[in-house]
Amino acid sequence: MNSTPPPRAPAFPRGFAPSWGHERADCRGDRALGFFIDDLHRVLSQHDDAREGGALALIPAQQAVDALLRRYVEIGASPAAFNGQTVTLRQGADQMGVAQIVPVFSPGLKEALTTLLRRSPPADRRQ
Repeated sequence: MNSTPPPRAPAFPRGFAPSWGHERADCRGDRALGFFIDDLHRVLSQHDDAREGGALALIPAQQAVDALLRRYVEIGASPAAFNGQTVTLRQGADQMGVAQIVPVFSPGLKEALTTLLRRSPPADRRQ
């Protein structure tokens, strides 16, 4: 009798990639921080109209960011990085005067993200 266990099935069917980082089976630890930034960018892109609106225009975007952060806490992606942390959206402008939505990270989340960035190889850093 063969006691070798059958091979494990992949977390997702071949060729399928989850649409959100928090849906990935490998969304844990440092990888979760990277996925969070990608997911945050996606949320902010979906609420691009809030850039030039007033404070009320930021409300749906802030609610979406709050829900995203809650999801990362719920799945236990990186408790030390996400639990008890916040991301607050502010309206601002870049050097050319173009309106922007600026995420302001709570100190703990900011520290986790900057620590990850310092540890990443220079070739992997986006410019």
